[in-house]
Amino acid sequence: MRSGMRVELDRVVVADKFVVGTWRRLIALVFDGNLDMTALELLRLRSDEWLEAHPGRTVDIAIVQPSATQMDDATRKMLALVIKDHQDNRNAAATVILATGLRGALHRSVVTAVNMMAPPPYPGRVFGAVDDALDWLSPYIVELCGEAPLVEIAAELDALGADLEEAREKPERESGQ
Repeated sequence: MRSGMRVELDRVVVADKFVVGTWRRLIALVFDGNLDMTALELLRLRSDEWLEAHPGRTVDIAIVQPSATQMDDATRKMLALVIKDHQDNRNAAATVILATGLRGALHRSVVTAVNMMAPPPYPGRVFGAVDDALDWLSPYIVELCGEAPLVEIAAELDALGADLEEAREKPERESGQ
């Protein structure tokens, strides 16, 4: 890893339901189970805009924070469509489900099973910790983004989570910046 490399995720969307940040070809999404159709439409719109302005391959990480709420079937189906929208541009994707205990294990198992039954056209894995996901994604990140200290990427992902917490307190904060 080159010394002096600075990783800073640009905020593409900061909303009360999710946050998206990018660095070079890395796309990071942080959300909880509280997504709704309005949030998914905004996610789809901003994703389309970003990918149109930055065409090419990507490496993606989605971090699902623990939540007491659950998506309904229609929202889950819409999320699946949003994920499929640009799947041909993905080099790899990691999903991190931060819920712990039996609930977390169950959610990770379900997502893994769905991916096994209908595999995406790129390598993808489900994890319970961000560091494990970054270790696995590392070769894909290097391929598309260059050498980068994973500790800096992890710190930026933590900052995205903090941005989401702040946006929840001020829901009017949605930003395309």
